[in-house]
Amino acid sequence: MNINSVDCLLNQYLYLADPSSFNDPFDCNLNLARNNGSEAMNIKAKRNNITNIGVYCFSETIDDPLMWAHYTDQYHGFAIGFNRANFTVHMSKSDFSKHTLTKVIYPNQPPQIDEDYPFAQHYLLSTKFKRWAYEKEWRLIATIDSRFRKVYFDVESITGIYVGHELADKEQRLLI
Repeated sequence: MNINSVDCLLNQYLYLADPSSFNDPFDCNLNLARNNGSEAMNIKAKRNNITNIGVYCFSETIDDPLMWAHYTDQYHGFAIGFNRANFTVHMSKSDFSKHTLTKVIYPNQPPQIDEDYPFAQHYLLSTKFKRWAYEKEWRLIATIDSRFRKVYFDVESITGIYVGHELADKEQRLLI
């Protein structure tokens, strides 16, 4: 856990990450699109430089040990549970021109899509390799002004705050 995580919780916002910061170089990689119908894809996973897209990742599961190890710094963090029925985010239209909440799909093979299709970018931003399917992920994907990456949520939509055992055992001051 870090001060940014605590700030997000206390000030009720989600930080829309730059996809180039993700741990999997194939995740959200727009370089995987085929150029003008060509069969060859760039599978070297050259990192994107997407400054106008922000992504926040949710999971349908809270009890997967691998998720806690990967995404809460080895159980040193926390997770927030949200009620899907009344979950809403507040975004300024001038800062976020488009946004969507999308369930991630997990094909066996890398996505094969022509970059000219109007939905190609969205498809690549919401597709991951099958090996990540245990994450049961949803994504809030937004076109953003790169200076504004915070979207605010209503505290009433929180159903729980789940604390990693390392945080509870070793960081009592932070927990309080």
